Amino acid sequence: MSEKNRGKPVIFGEILFDVFPDGEEALGGAPFNVAWSLKGFGYDPLIISRIGEDALGKKILTAMTQWGLDPSGVQIDPAHPTGQVRVSIHNGEPSFDITPNVAYDFIDNETAINLVGSVPPLIYHGALAARGGVSRKALLGLKSEYDSPVFVDVNLRPPWTPLPLLGSLVSGARYVKVNRDELMEITGASIPEGEDLTKLALGLRRDWKLDALVVTNGDKGAMMVEESGAVEGAPWRVEQVVDTVGAGDAFCAVVIMGLMSGWEKAKILDRALEFAASVCRLKGAVTRNAKHYSGIVERWRGEDEERG
Repeated sequence: MSEKNRGKPVIFGEILFDVFPDGEEALGGAPFNVAWSLKGFGYDPLIISRIGEDALGKKILTAMTQWGLDPSGVQIDPAHPTGQVRVSIHNGEPSFDITPNVAYDFIDNETAINLVGSVPPLIYHGALAARGGVSRKALLGLKSEYDSPVFVDVNLRPPWTPLPLLGSLVSGARYVKVNRDELMEITGASIPEGEDLTKLALGLRRDWKLDALVVTNGDKGAMMVEESGAVEGAPWRVEQVVDTVGAGDAFCAVVIMGLMSGWEKAKILDRALEFAASVCRLKGAVTRNAKHYSGIVERWRGEDEERG
């Protein structure tokens, strides 16, 4: 096992390129976006993924190296291409046309486990990279090998993340994040817009035996539900929205920071919503502007000092 990766949060899943209607390409994939933001905030995550031995794969490795992200967990696949997603925007919301049978569908189990080292402080994953048997075996192997808190961002992407798959993926997780639409689809419920989601969220948390379920609700904010009840966070107003791609991933990155740092639930939600709002002013999900992160960190540090 790797001593180099001792104590790093593990981020498992897809790295890909989002291709927008104007032909512009942007680095993406929910796990990659989360890892990128964590690095921007000063953490040192280990991302476990797989990319093609192609031009797009080389771009990914170059970007990771320049940002300071550890590339040691990224496997190179000579037989399958780097993943791509064609993004279209409808009424301000993104939809995704996801290419099948790409490198991140073939993450090798043994290689992934040997890279991690000692028990990581947290393992994060979604559902997309587990759509195929090879990568799903690697993911389940990691989770069974290490007794770490697991955070799952469901990220349903029909038809690649069927609901029957979720049971095995959330089994043993301590934290799960869904958005409003995913909560409706998973539970089969129908709640009119503006109605309280708390009872439904509490029920899903109980059914999945979670410490906490996090539910995002677009411009209406978010909630975190535990056995004791729900904590709600108010949305941040966003001027000049460019797109919402990656906003949920930005939200998750800060929730992970808060969980690992022991922040109060209200603080976690407030800061996660703030950072998600800032990403809505970007094209794509990540920025290479380090000041985007350092400015937020400095303000948060000032808030903490004022509170004592």
